[in-house]
Amino acid sequence: MQDTMQFAHEKLTVYHKILAFIGSAEHWLKAWNRKHAFVDHLSRASESILSNLVQAVRLRSGPGKQRSADYAVGSAMECGACMDIACMKGLLTADEANAGKAQLVEIVKMLIGLRKSWEATCITEGRPLYGDESDLGSVAIVFQHESLDGYQFALRFYRWFLAQEVSQSLAGAFERRIDKFATCILLNVAEGNGRFSVLDRRVFLDTANSAAAKAAAYLDVGAQRGIWAEQDTREPKTLLVRIGRMTARREYGE
Repeated sequence: MQDTMQFAHEKLTVYHKILAFIGSAEHWLKAWNRKHAFVDHLSRASESILSNLVQAVRLRSGPGKQRSADYAVGSAMECGACMDIACMKGLLTADEANAGKAQLVEIVKMLIGLRKSWEATCITEGRPLYGDESDLGSVAIVFQHESLDGYQFALRFYRWFLAQEVSQSLAGAFERRIDKFATCILLNVAEGNGRFSVLDRRVFLDTANSAAAKAAAYLDVGAQRGIWAEQDTREPKTLLVRIGRMTARREYGE
């Protein structure tokens, strides 16, 4: 006789959809070089969606249940930002990135539905969630954070950095630091705007704010070392200043 005993989380459709996304991510991760800062983030964040769902289902009630659901949603949005980075780096086609993000949107909608069902009073979102038909190049904008100016500025800074990566001979360690900061800005703006708790959101936006300031400082270091001409850093530093101002606002993204 087939064993029909299951954990409660195994009965959820969203659990199996998360497993399917992890399978897709694992296929990509095996092919990608770990030198890219976002690769480890994608590996960790995809597992975080699953582990936080399991934790949320396990807890009977209380704020911990909703908090774990929030963490799962935030991790899914972080994975979506990783799809954007992979596409910009030429590691995924636009179609592949869109397909991965479509999986994540479905997962996020289900997680939010679960979170609502666990609350005595439904959440008032105060903003539209997911499915914007506008387009960022050939990669569709599907998450709310992708329409925020701060995220768009972060994408523009990342593209600037990638153009320098192609046209300049950067020292490996120096290049990796800027890649790390650029990745940090994108992923923390994305994950922060997936959190319902203002305090949780503030932590992630503070991290993005710090990364923007440090990235600007490294542009100055690059100019001092002759990697770039000082005038060539004005546009990217302007983007970083705008990101810094936006992520310093308490109400940003709410």
